[in-house]
Amino acid sequence: MASILIVEDDAMTREILRLALEDVGHTPSEASSAAAGSALLRVAPVPMIVLLDQLMPGLSGEGLLEQVASGGEELRRHAYVLLTAGAHRLSPRMVELLEELNVPLVAKPFDFDTILAAVDAAALHLGQLS
Repeated sequence: MASILIVEDDAMTREILRLALEDVGHTPSEASSAAAGSALLRVAPVPMIVLLDQLMPGLSGEGLLEQVASGGEELRRHAYVLLTAGAHRLSPRMVELLEELNVPLVAKPFDFDTILAAVDAAALHLGQLS
């Protein structure tokens, strides 16, 4: 199954996602900030699926995607899924980043089947599912 990094500042949301993903056989890890997530992704031994929260203190989801767009292969080799309660308030730049990086958006509150579908699509893209 897939290696997943949950980048979310809300501890309860991280735990719910982690437990649910583990229950279906994925290998999730967690980062409580985009800065911590970025650091983990740069040294990850395998490509990961990143469930990325949009609004976080400090570096936002948009900020991390800016790093992906301007960074090297260490960030571009991962697949990203944006989680947000503010889909209707995305900046024009964020819309460009989502298109440029082929990042799907999952609206909060999310349905777990929607998360699983996004994870499965990203895993197929990364070649982690057969």
